[in-house]
Amino acid sequence: MGAFYGNSLLTILAAGASDCTQGCFIRRKPARLLPASLPCWLAGREDVTKALVYFEETSSQREPLDRRAWALQEGLLAPRTLSYGTKEMWWECNAAVESDGGRQILESMSVRGLPKPIRSIMSGQFPQHNFDELMSTQRKWLYILSQYGNRNITFLEDRLPALSGIAEIFSYERQGDKYNAGLWESDMPTNLLWNTLYPADQYRTTVPSWSWASLGRLQSNNVLRFDEQDVAGHQLSLPTATCSLISASVTLKGSNRFGEVTSGVLILKGPLKRVWLRKEQMHSEKIHLDRKITLEPDVSLEAWILFVTADKGLLLEKVESADTGNIFRRFGVYHSAYTRWDCAQTIISII
Repeated sequence: MGAFYGNSLLTILAAGASDCTQGCFIRRKPARLLPASLPCWLAGREDVTKALVYFEETSSQREPLDRRAWALQEGLLAPRTLSYGTKEMWWECNAAVESDGGRQILESMSVRGLPKPIRSIMSGQFPQHNFDELMSTQRKWLYILSQYGNRNITFLEDRLPALSGIAEIFSYERQGDKYNAGLWESDMPTNLLWNTLYPADQYRTTVPSWSWASLGRLQSNNVLRFDEQDVAGHQLSLPTATCSLISASVTLKGSNRFGEVTSGVLILKGPLKRVWLRKEQMHSEKIHLDRKITLEPDVSLEAWILFVTADKGLLLEKVESADTGNIFRRFGVYHSAYTRWDCAQTIISII
C-alpha cells in the first residue's frame, strides 16, 4: 500500500464526496471565505501595499474525506495530490499548497492537516540531527495517531492496516525499532499511557488491550491522546518512567508486520498497587476509561494500578484464568497528583 501511493506521479482525491458513489465533480457550495486583501501603510513609506488576510478553518469545516481513516494514509504517502472539495479544488505537494479560488491556504488547512516536519519524513527528507528545530520521530508518530484515532472506518479490523503504509515509512527512520500493534517499542512504556476524552462505544478483544487499536469506533468529538501537552508543539517534555519493559510480542494475522494482529503480550516490571474503585470514582478526572463500565452504587471494582510514571499508571483487571500468574488486561489510565505510593516492584504480563 505504501509503495502504491508513494510511487504515484499524482493522486486525485474526491475530497468532497461523502461516500464511494460520488465522484470528483459534485456541485460546489458557495465559497464562505473569499480572497481578500487590505491596504497597508508602512512607516517611512509613501506608497501603499496590500496585506493578505488569513483565516483558520476549524475541524468541522474539513472535507468529508478527511474523516475517513484510510484517506490519511493515502494523502500522506502520495507525493502530489489534486483534491476536489466541496468549495474549491486545490493542489498539494511537499513544497506548496495552492487552491483554484485564489485563497492562500495555511498548513493546517490542507487536506493532510499535518505540519511540514511530518510530511518531510514521507518524502524521504529525514532530519539528521536537529530534532528540536523540527519534531522528534516520536512526536511525529504521536501527532499522526492523534489525527487518525477518531476517523471513521468501515471494518474495525482495518484499524492497523489503514496505517501500515505510514508505519512502514517511519520504520526507515527508526532503524532497529520494533513495531507492536501501533506502538513503537523504543517509545514504551510511557506511550502506553494513551487515553481518550470519553470511553469508546466499542472494544476489540482480538487486539491486545494495551494497544490503542483495541478501541472500537470513536465519536467525532472524542480524541486519542498520548500526553496532556500538545504533541504537535515544540516543548513536549516526556515524563520519566518508573517501570520498565522487559519484552513485547504480537501475533500477526498475516505477513505484514505493520498490519492486523490477533494477540499480544507485554511483560513489564514496575510499582503495582491493588485498589478498589466505586461508581463515583469511575467518572472522576483522575480516571480515563477505555470502555464503559457500569457499577451499582454499593459495589466496588477490584483493580490494579501499574505506575508507568510517578503520577500516572495503567488501570488493570486480572484475567480470571490467571490463578497462578500476574496476567492482566488494561481498561483505563489513572492520573494522580500524589506521587509517593508504597508499591512493590512486580513483574506482570498485560494481554
